[in-house]
Amino acid sequence: MSILMVQEFRVEEDDLSTPNYDRVSGQLNVRDDPPPGLIVKP
Repeated sequence: MSILMVQEFRVEEDDLSTPNYDRVSGQLNVRDDPPPGLIVKP
């Protein structure tokens, strides 16, 4: 069973980038190859 832990961090007021999210999203490839049983709500 795969587990993903999202940890809170201090947000810089002028940094709205999402490199961590983008990397995990790219590696999971959920849109093209969703894992069995995964429920994604857009």
